[in-house]
Amino acid sequence: MRGRLPRLRFCYLFLALIAAFVLSFVGLENLLGRASTWVLYPPAFWIALSLTTRRYHDLNKRAWWLLVLLIPLLGPIWVGFELFLRRGTTGDNRFGRDRLSAVHDYHVVK
Repeated sequence: MRGRLPRLRFCYLFLALIAAFVLSFVGLENLLGRASTWVLYPPAFWIALSLTTRRYHDLNKRAWWLLVLLIPLLGPIWVGFELFLRRGTTGDNRFGRDRLSAVHDYHVVK
């Protein structure tokens, strides 16, 4: 769980995770019953934790900020605001380089 994940890419990956989970859930439930869907939760939570950690790294914050989710009502609203609406830090930070502001030197003519 290293590196940074820009906002738009995070949104796409998070939506893909939700879609894959729902499709897998419906498929398993129809084939094997509701009890078989429990196997989907650990990998889904692990992937979600990885995505949110990398997104918080883009905001130059540690993943401990996810503990704000324990605050009823306001915690999930605040975390959702930060992960989906806030812009990441410009330039390099302690978690890695900024992929959005990277200069590609092959366009530079010398």
